Amino acid sequence: MKIWILPDKKSLLSYLPTMIQGEEKPTIEQMFYRDRDEGENQSLAAFVATISRLQGKGLSLHWVGDIDNDSPWKNHLTDPLILYLDSLPKVVAPPFSKAAKVVVPSYYLKERMERGGLFPPETLERLQPMLSPDTPSILRQGSSNKKPRQRRRLLVIEEYVTNHERQRLQRCVRTVQKRGFPHFRMVTIPLIHLLQGRPIPPVHMVFTGGEASTSLSLFHLVLMNQGIPIITTDQGDRGEWVLHGHTGYLLGKKDTKKDWSYYLTSMVKDSTMRRDFAQNGHLLIAWLRDQQMKA
Repeated sequence: MKIWILPDKKSLLSYLPTMIQGEEKPTIEQMFYRDRDEGENQSLAAFVATISRLQGKGLSLHWVGDIDNDSPWKNHLTDPLILYLDSLPKVVAPPFSKAAKVVVPSYYLKERMERGGLFPPETLERLQPMLSPDTPSILRQGSSNKKPRQRRRLLVIEEYVTNHERQRLQRCVRTVQKRGFPHFRMVTIPLIHLLQGRPIPPVHMVFTGGEASTSLSLFHLVLMNQGIPIITTDQGDRGEWVLHGHTGYLLGKKDTKKDWSYYLTSMVKDSTMRRDFAQNGHLLIAWLRDQQMKA
């Protein structure tokens, strides 16, 4: 039996139980959410009662999201313990350091963890979720009354951008507006709003950046599955799926504000290019799905 311990949808990894690939789903799964506003103690108590009842019956625990070395949950975690992480932890203590397997969504993060020595190399594994046209959309976009030529919005997730990147983007957006696209807007929202399915205005592209220690591989693949072009920085695993000039734009470390404005302007004014990026993203997802099915 597989027990999932999830971070209440504060991470894209919360969707892993419905997108996991490469193995048959067990006949029975149970999910417990930590850090829930309505009471973590109740969820923890139910978890403890469940694992006590099921000990010795093929039980495996699957911890999803950031490691919390001070969490009250850690005192009740049993072997085998499998971790699903999308960021590089700074400190790892037992029982997390003794996990049977540590699953990450990108090659880059796997290599960083190998170099960091936080986990034995043989426990590290890269797992790619199985995405399909039926995979639930992460962006719930509302309707707009503006004319098509005015619908130009860039989505930015607060947690996936640094302060420096946000400030540069704001200046670049003003530059694009002055170049003949006065209705171009940047929409900034926190990640939790996205994961809660709150509707947002229609967007035509997404910018990502942020710290290299956080993987955006899964987020980028989900966006491509929805046909949304991506502009991202050349940090961490950003370039694993965002192919420059094919599925989006990849901004190098030496690119200037002028370069950023150029790429933004190109994306805004060229609807054919945005369509091609979207189609290429769908083709990439289809190829990955085909490779996974053959594995």
